[in-house]
Amino acid sequence: AATILANHGFTVETANGSLTRHELQQKIAQVEILGIRSKTKIDRLLIAKAKKLKIVAAYCVGTDQIDLKACRKAKIEVINDPFSNTRSVVELAVGAMIVLSRKIIENNHQLHQGKWHKTAQGCHEIRNKTLGIIGYGRIGSQLSIIAESLGMRVIFYDKEEKLAYGRAERCQSLEILLTQADIISVHVDGRPENKQLIGKREFLLMKNNAIFINASRGFVVNIEALADLLTKGRIAGAAIDVFPDEPKNNQDVFISPLQHLNNVLLTPHIGGNTVEAQEKIAQRVTNKIIDYLCKQ
Repeated sequence: AATILANHGFTVETANGSLTRHELQQKIAQVEILGIRSKTKIDRLLIAKAKKLKIVAAYCVGTDQIDLKACRKAKIEVINDPFSNTRSVVELAVGAMIVLSRKIIENNHQLHQGKWHKTAQGCHEIRNKTLGIIGYGRIGSQLSIIAESLGMRVIFYDKEEKLAYGRAERCQSLEILLTQADIISVHVDGRPENKQLIGKREFLLMKNNAIFINASRGFVVNIEALADLLTKGRIAGAAIDVFPDEPKNNQDVFISPLQHLNNVLLTPHIGGNTVEAQEKIAQRVTNKIIDYLCKQ
């Protein structure tokens, strides 16, 4: 992105990692275009200091971290590309389903310890299993298509009316989905009402052998309740890519009650972190910046 902008005559400054609040306050007052990632919060107080700012470019999928109302009021354009990482997130979810269904985590760990324990007990194909998708937007709907091609039955729940793809069936309530699905994958957006969408009550509605996946937003799931039920064997396994509290950079320590559980796959918010997705988002967002300015 920096190279493309520089080639078009822009003066570009880059930073490794998120800026502190103080650094951001100083920088936002000086620039005309601000490029950010998902961890950088742009609120109305920062916008008030952005006297020169014309564009906030989110090099990520969502814009939950940006006060869109304040930007509109200040006539600041917000640019992102919501489709760049769809396939990457979907593939991570599919991979997690297979890893957990085949108990690959446990088998891998045992072999690294020198233990050869070959058994089919608790290992299942995902074919003919019911996948419940919570949130049937761009990611949930593409997951639906791929899961069905793998022989899965797909059900989904979304608060809004959505067109079902293939043979997917819409559930009238979240509760119905939770009781029917063998594997549950969450793909909701970051709106405030989705906070703690899945807690102890919802987990207890799931089947005893259910697998749970969250690659949407960290605050959607009650992690403590999930850890408790995984420890007790009430939930068969989980794959979590997003967390309520995430390290600000790669040097910070990660702490979670889900650590050290053999039936849990933990990944550091890498759903959209593939070379392909990052190249697409860099190109598309940057091209949108240039197109917008050319039209002014």
